[in-house]
Amino acid sequence: MTGTSRALRRLGVAGLSAVLMTTGMAAFAATAANAANVNGQATSVDLSPPTDSATVGTCNPFTATVSPSPGTGNSYTVTVKISQPANKGTDLAPQSTTIGFCDVSAFSPSPGANASAPPGTVASGTGTTGGTFAVGSPSHAGNNCSGTSTTPASNPATLTCTAVYTTDANGKVTFGVTSDTAGTMQVNAGVDVNQNGGVDTFEPQDTSTKTWVANVASAIDCTPKTATNAAGTSHTFTCTVTTSAGTPATGQDVKRLVQSGPDASVVPASCPENPTTTGVYGSYSCTVNNGTNGTGTDQIVAWVDVNHNNVVDTGEPQQTVSKTWVLPAPTGASVAVSCAKTVTTTGTAPNTSAVCQDPTTDKDVKFTATVVSGTPSAPVSGVVVNWAITANNNIDNPNTDSETLSGTSCVTDGTGTCSVTLTDTVPTEGESITVTATLPRASGGSSTATGTKRWHNPKPNEARNITVTPDTASQTAGGAQSFKALVTDRFGNPDPNTVVDWTESGPGALRTSTTCTTAADGTCSVDVTSLSSERGTETVTGTISPSNTTAPGTSTTQECQSAAGFSTYDTGGTYNPTGGTGTNTTGGNNTAPGTSAGNCADNGSVTWKAGTPPPPNKRAIAAAISCSSPHKHVLKCRVAVAPKISGLTVVFKRRTASGVHVIGTGLTNSHGVAHLTKRGLKSHKIWRVFAHVRSTSTTRGATTGTVRTKIL
Repeated sequence: MTGTSRALRRLGVAGLSAVLMTTGMAAFAATAANAANVNGQATSVDLSPPTDSATVGTCNPFTATVSPSPGTGNSYTVTVKISQPANKGTDLAPQSTTIGFCDVSAFSPSPGANASAPPGTVASGTGTTGGTFAVGSPSHAGNNCSGTSTTPASNPATLTCTAVYTTDANGKVTFGVTSDTAGTMQVNAGVDVNQNGGVDTFEPQDTSTKTWVANVASAIDCTPKTATNAAGTSHTFTCTVTTSAGTPATGQDVKRLVQSGPDASVVPASCPENPTTTGVYGSYSCTVNNGTNGTGTDQIVAWVDVNHNNVVDTGEPQQTVSKTWVLPAPTGASVAVSCAKTVTTTGTAPNTSAVCQDPTTDKDVKFTATVVSGTPSAPVSGVVVNWAITANNNIDNPNTDSETLSGTSCVTDGTGTCSVTLTDTVPTEGESITVTATLPRASGGSSTATGTKRWHNPKPNEARNITVTPDTASQTAGGAQSFKALVTDRFGNPDPNTVVDWTESGPGALRTSTTCTTAADGTCSVDVTSLSSERGTETVTGTISPSNTTAPGTSTTQECQSAAGFSTYDTGGTYNPTGGTGTNTTGGNNTAPGTSAGNCADNGSVTWKAGTPPPPNKRAIAAAISCSSPHKHVLKCRVAVAPKISGLTVVFKRRTASGVHVIGTGLTNSHGVAHLTKRGLKSHKIWRVFAHVRSTSTTRGATTGTVRTKIL
């Protein structure tokens, strides 16, 4: 049932007859039939958010989603009923309570689908405890329902307001609700499936709870809390005022006072509230104009002047911020902006701008400002550069993330540079954000430059450079060697899903595949092997495959064919191998200052060498020891090896309670015998002696047993 037919139903028989005489029975019947057919498909309704809090007097969006999707050209009619006790005022002085629907179509970011759909009808109602109620004048987004409870405030009447909205082809519609009274509102959205003029309990519907908070300021928070600007300019900081529930407080008397510093004053200035048409409430702008007051640091208090006496009273929400004023840059100074992986620069040095591009996995980018002055150009330190986001293609839908700068200004160091970081919490393919650096100059003018960050995940046909590693390698013939290709786009970003063709020349061969496809890191690998009989250097070449180029039309020009400073892609990232200006005989001729030359192939090599021959087999030997004491204080030992080999080193050792000790060495003679004589030994001592025969390149080592000898 459409909004029109619902209104006719409430007119009663007489009213309906009058309308039918004007509009015609056929048109009315067709409208009702079409609505019934669509609404009859509905099986469920989801209302979001399920719970919410807001400050009275603000407009807040809800989105109703009806399932299944009605399909192209179709829609549902959704009946939205809001209800809230009319408890504004007291028992002795009841006051009117107003609730209703409001326009959220201009909110930023967009609150949801089909947000500009106006309601078909609006109706008011009363609670069981009575009261006087009325429907207000219609507006784009809806009507207000107002009422004054005639019963005690402790048991007020419930004010209701109903509107009928039409969904889009996806079954979605977003509407706004408002109230001027603190309390709890019930928001119900349902589909009148059986077209009986109301949403029955068994019909698809959903309910959310909205808590309205009194518009009483409790806190103030200002940004930036510290900043630096050029002397002689003005600075604006933004303060957000909130209630004790954390909701924005609107219509507050916010002021700022410079308590100390070059702009100190005893007279406060007002901070006007920013427009609320985009759905941002409780935001106030405070401006300080330095004028001719010079350099230094201002200490500024911003507060909510609750009692409107121009005095910062105890208990009033307040916060202190500081502003530093520095000398502006020289009259002829210029600023340039650069960023990581810059591919395109515009302007004339030293006043140049930059464009960077990275995959969506990269959330941050650092923009650096370089300030120079004079001839020849010299860096300028200690001057301020102001930063702002000046363009955002807003490709996010819905835009649920944030794009912020780490600061609104920076001061150059000894190298004449300073930086800020742009952060996009959830980058989206194709998203583009531009920041502007402004350099205030002593002449009163300024120099500006921009930096643009584009988010794009490289495609195979954007492959510009390939690097093969290792450059050289050496392997034993009969083994294997792996070669890796790294493929990057014109910004130096890894290019995934790119086919690399491999060829080789010389000894060895590609024993398996002759192609590979790059992974997320832009790399892929192949192995080459050789026969044990092959010798020499094998060259392995990786080539960006022409099959990666899926260009429009018949062109097969590859990006990797582009010369330095040129690209087959224009500044907007569109493949255009014949566009632009310049000279680039091997590729596209779109100018791309800052880009290195493309290369479609790179190679590495491996030298296959004969292996080191194994060492000869060593001969095993046996060794035996004998010792005696032929004279007092003398020990003689003899070691014989078999087979008899001369020149072997024999180490004689003694075992004692404290360990093993070397007592001498000798060489075997032509009979394979080595001798040891020890003199001056104590009589009656027992010597336990053994020997070790050292190995050589042709013989193994050997160790004798241990013999016991008593010294005479």
